[in-house]
Amino acid sequence: LLILGVEKFKMQDFSGAIKDFTLVTILDEKNISAFTLLGSTKVKSKDYAGAVEALNKAILLNPTDVKLFNLRSFAKGCLGDHYGAIADITKFITQFPNDVAAHFSRGIDKGKIGDTNGAIADYDKAISINSSAHEVYYNRGFSKLKIGDKKGAYNDWKKASQLGFKIADEALADYFQ
Repeated sequence: LLILGVEKFKMQDFSGAIKDFTLVTILDEKNISAFTLLGSTKVKSKDYAGAVEALNKAILLNPTDVKLFNLRSFAKGCLGDHYGAIADITKFITQFPNDVAAHFSRGIDKGKIGDTNGAIADYDKAISINSSAHEVYYNRGFSKLKIGDKKGAYNDWKKASQLGFKIADEALADYFQ
């Protein structure tokens, strides 16, 4: 059933995959792969509460797999649990400190809770890992604007635009023209 669920997932039959993975978890309550795949599929189908529930069980079975925390962080962030998302992604970052997406995600969640300087610090780290991360420059520009650093915001949006992130041109036009 697990393999069948994976095949359904590949064909984007998420409801079919969820049924198969759920059945595996009922038949084998200690099947980490089934709970992980169930959580991943529920994220893909935008059932974030269901994803958190499945990933909670996977984490109980395998609390040292920080990749599970990374996935749960995304689901928590989508549910508006930004503090929970930050806690989870921080666990992931401890083992994968050079993951640009993780720092970017944590920056977004920090921004959502009003920790603008913390968001900027995470964006800075992401950019130090990959200076071509155009979306990070774009988001950091908004954070800089929020703390009154208009020149920094302008420079970040200009850089994002130069890197091909054309939506940054809209920010430049909205705030600087």
